[in-house]
Amino acid sequence: MRPRLALLPLFLLAACDTEESADPAQLLGRRLLVLDSDGGSTSIGLLDPADGSFLEHIAPTGAVPNHLHREGDRLYVSCSGDDRLLCYSIGDSSLVLERNWAFNEIDELPDPQERRYGLWASVTHDGLVYSTLGSTDEIGVLDPQSGEWSRFATGRWPQGLLRRGDRLYVACTGFDPADFSYGASELRVYGLPGIEELYRVPLAPNCQALAFAGDGTLLALSSGDYDQVTGTLQGLDPVDGGLLFSASLDDYPGQLEVAGNRVWLAAWGQYDLTPGGEQSGLVYCYDLAGQAWLRGSGMGLEVGAGATDLEWSGEELLVSCFAADQVCVIRGDSLSACYTAGDGPGALLWLE
Repeated sequence: MRPRLALLPLFLLAACDTEESADPAQLLGRRLLVLDSDGGSTSIGLLDPADGSFLEHIAPTGAVPNHLHREGDRLYVSCSGDDRLLCYSIGDSSLVLERNWAFNEIDELPDPQERRYGLWASVTHDGLVYSTLGSTDEIGVLDPQSGEWSRFATGRWPQGLLRRGDRLYVACTGFDPADFSYGASELRVYGLPGIEELYRVPLAPNCQALAFAGDGTLLALSSGDYDQVTGTLQGLDPVDGGLLFSASLDDYPGQLEVAGNRVWLAAWGQYDLTPGGEQSGLVYCYDLAGQAWLRGSGMGLEVGAGATDLEWSGEELLVSCFAADQVCVIRGDSLSACYTAGDGPGALLWLE
């Protein structure tokens, strides 16, 4: 178990002496926030994809940060390593930690660092923060003002989380840690704030990620079981969960990003989860308008090993590659560059 970090507010430029730091007014604009979660130095970094310059450790996080969520001028980071949720304020040239909630400490467990809940992803609605708690098959609900929180049961090992309007969409992977197997995966949808279950529908095995297409279609990405069952991209009617399309892929994609009519998928490429491997990650592309693969099985675009997350900047696709310690840039339909980006880059967030 990694030691808990001393989480104190940091100004972005506190320890930077680069030429760029001399003019901080636009430092956060048109940059990429990168969660680094390997090497014992879990933190947030900042990449400028125009020239590949990377600022490390601009702010600390908890152990094993997984997910970034922005709500106005607030940034929320979910950390599964110590079940910690952090809130930062986003300024023109600063990222400052404001609040730090450790659910294990709130529950007064004997070991505050015990990984009890498996906090993975978080979204906000009407002043509350909703988080997937994979280890307990629950959704946590935190009131940031009072610090009080509650939980309600959902499907097996929830991971992906999405909110639109007053609906909360939860991807339940079906993962069983007892034997590392994947049972039935499903989508569960709740009405907020009353936590009314509106419907549930089965999904392809191990659904980890959700997103909305431009036309409102709900996209569900299932990774498969990393053995016999491979990945599937499904399109659903968000009103009732009706299946609109299903597209299979001979790989195990873990994350998706929508860019216009294209859906980009990232596949790790190295399934023993060992950093430093040589097997490339792969990026695939599905055309929503034509409902066909532009880059499907056997046609993945090679990037660095451990392709983990994707982010669309409006002009280019940015791909974090955990095992290669890189962020790769795709322009058009080709790999443009790969830049060093700290230790174990994972979740990404583009800042305008």
